[in-house]
Amino acid sequence: MKKVNKIRSHLKKMILKMIPWSTPQTILLRVFIVMMVLSGTDISMGQTIMHDSLAAYLELAAKNNPSVKAKFNEYLAAKEKAPQAGGLPDPEFSFGVFIKPMELMGGNQVADFQLMQMFPWFGSLRSARDEASLMAKAKFESFRDVKQEVFFNVRKAWLELYLNRSQISVTQKNLELLKAIERIALTRFSTSTPGTYESGSSQQPIQRNSTGSQGKASGNTAGRMEGGMSGGMSGNSSGSQTGGLTGSNMDQMPGSMTGGGMGQMGSSSDLISLYRIQIEMGDLENRLADWKSQQTVLITTMNSLLNRRSDMPVFLPDTLGQEFPIGSFLATRDSIWSNNTMLNMLSMEKQAFDERIRMSKRMSYPMFGLGIDYMLINPRDGNTSMMNGKDMFMPMGKITLPIYRGKYSAQRKEAEFLSMATANQISAMRNSLSVDYQNVLKRQNDAIRRIQLYTRQAHLAQKTLNLMIVEFSVSGTGLDELLKIEQQLLDYELLKISAMVENNIALATLDRLMAKAGVAQTE
Repeated sequence: MKKVNKIRSHLKKMILKMIPWSTPQTILLRVFIVMMVLSGTDISMGQTIMHDSLAAYLELAAKNNPSVKAKFNEYLAAKEKAPQAGGLPDPEFSFGVFIKPMELMGGNQVADFQLMQMFPWFGSLRSARDEASLMAKAKFESFRDVKQEVFFNVRKAWLELYLNRSQISVTQKNLELLKAIERIALTRFSTSTPGTYESGSSQQPIQRNSTGSQGKASGNTAGRMEGGMSGGMSGNSSGSQTGGLTGSNMDQMPGSMTGGGMGQMGSSSDLISLYRIQIEMGDLENRLADWKSQQTVLITTMNSLLNRRSDMPVFLPDTLGQEFPIGSFLATRDSIWSNNTMLNMLSMEKQAFDERIRMSKRMSYPMFGLGIDYMLINPRDGNTSMMNGKDMFMPMGKITLPIYRGKYSAQRKEAEFLSMATANQISAMRNSLSVDYQNVLKRQNDAIRRIQLYTRQAHLAQKTLNLMIVEFSVSGTGLDELLKIEQQLLDYELLKISAMVENNIALATLDRLMAKAGVAQTE
């Protein structure tokens, strides 16, 4: 938003300088242009920020994810239990009508009405209300836990999609590099000393079409993901290498030479070199096809977390920034213990069970009732009493006798056992969180070390590759080492990206433990 405001201010100053304040028409024109330009700036910059910001996706997931909305509705439902638990019992109203009026000294009683209100022991309702409120707070922490889990899954899916697209980009660059090496090999083959071979020879030249462009050959090649990539890329580029070649620029081989004529071709070593390069290109194309097919699954996963159509685009930054945790081990651990949603939920449940213990004790005491009795009396003929025909009111009282103590004792023990069980769960959760924190630190330290290592190794491999390409183009030797170092360069670049993503996933896990919705920094 700061960038948007700066652009607004800059455009406003420019427009105000361009149009004078001479006439009312120019004044209106200034106002109109300023509004149009600033509104367009709002839209374009807003879309850029919305599309390229991970925070925007997290906000969208918090609003639209079905699991989050379900947990929030459960919290709202639990919140409504507090008024129910803290309310008085409904008053009791009873009445009776005499079919034949009952003769009394003051007249004939025709009906009797009673109204009674019961009151639990002092503090019972407050304890019940507090218990329900604490249970509602526990539900709210459960809702926060699900929301944090969704945030973590969104960040992880976003990072895995970034990894996938980076793998595709790096592989395409290396494929272009192999094509350049192939062109060098083709040049050497076409200019090499021709040899003479008999017809039917197993060695055959590579033919090019009339336009000079290379033909295409299809075929399946086994992937080489085991070995160099198995350590750093596990879980991120899974799947068997089953995709066929999608159009490699390989030269077509003709059938066996017929007749007794003589053919010309380059040296055997140049032809072998060309074949070796084309094999490497086939492997990269197969790996590229596999990653492209995996990209659809990752986009669908991301959109399912956001609860939108599976074909919606997901925008990613060009560069993934790196964050590092700040603070000591004890401070971070204490922050986890105080902010973790599961610990807070268990703490609220324990407090609720403690309130239930107090409530069960108070419920074992008598309940009191206050009421009134109204007697409807009709006058009786011949009765000269002053009370003849006057209705009667009688205050009433009621008390319960909790003499069956077994059920109240069982209720109290049940609450005590639940409270102790929750305390044990809190201790176990703290131990588990400490272990999880140590694992996160290990993963992050390993990722940082690998980032530094692969950055240095990729730099050295690139320098070595440049020198070997020059040597191969001049002398035609060293192809094995050239292809080997090219493969190492590809592996180091992919492993570096994988380590960067692993570092950000570790940070997302740490934010998950501390119940933070932090986002990865982008440049």
